Amino acid sequence: MSTFRFAINRNDLEKQFRLQFDAATAPLRRQMAMAMGREFFNIVHSNFGQNGVDRPKTWPALSAKYARRVGRGYATLYRRGRLKASGRLFVMGDKAVIEFGGPSAPYAEAHQFGTTHLSARPFFPIKGSFETVELTDYTKRRLEQAVQRILD
Repeated sequence: MSTFRFAINRNDLEKQFRLQFDAATAPLRRQMAMAMGREFFNIVHSNFGQNGVDRPKTWPALSAKYARRVGRGYATLYRRGRLKASGRLFVMGDKAVIEFGGPSAPYAEAHQFGTTHLSARPFFPIKGSFETVELTDYTKRRLEQAVQRILD
């Protein structure tokens, strides 16, 4: 009498399950990324102007010389509108990408993090340095709410 034996490798099953799960949930993950991206983009956009909805720190006053030049003493990051207009949102797989700057506004990073000659006036709702970034609590809640609306 002969014996037929078949071994099932748990790793192979998990790998196959992961592939099937990823394929089945890709549209939902993309939809969630777009919802979070849209919410984040709107928060960033609302941080331009005299008052922001979720700036990670208070913006310093303008220098007296610059305040005379623009006719106001407070920062808005909105002189010609190039930086605000440079914003883009797109989805790559299950990740939302939000970017501001580019050729029309190459000073975006300088405003976010500051330079030796320019005080930081962060408009992205993030805390930390360029290397270690964390969302503000307000923005975390708003992104969680955006995802929850999709799941409901």
